[in-house]
Amino acid sequence: MALAKEEDIEEGHSRFHKIPITIDQLIIGDFGAAAVLITLGIILGKCNLHQLTVLSILLITFYTLNETICVIYYKVTDMGGTMFVHTFGAYFGMGATYFFQAKSAITSAREGTTN
Repeated sequence: MALAKEEDIEEGHSRFHKIPITIDQLIIGDFGAAAVLITLGIILGKCNLHQLTVLSILLITFYTLNETICVIYYKVTDMGGTMFVHTFGAYFGMGATYFFQAKSAITSAREGTTN
């Protein structure tokens, strides 16, 4: 499997070369997408589409950084990737909900359970 990328445009005709994509790269991308879906499930309804897009880009960046640090530097073995995907997606989503709350909701006296 490969993607075609336009390399040069010369006098109306273009040349393409293939970018090889392996099954391993597709699986890694699938895990990243799962972390995004877990986070978006946590903050669903709290922000708009533009905020979700920016959050998804930040999440993929930090997810990749987190996985790289854990695997390369700490030598963590995660069979199937579930530890990185679920814990990072959940904790990133819970951290993001703090920033999407209205300021009046944080300081409200009505916050908490009712009797």
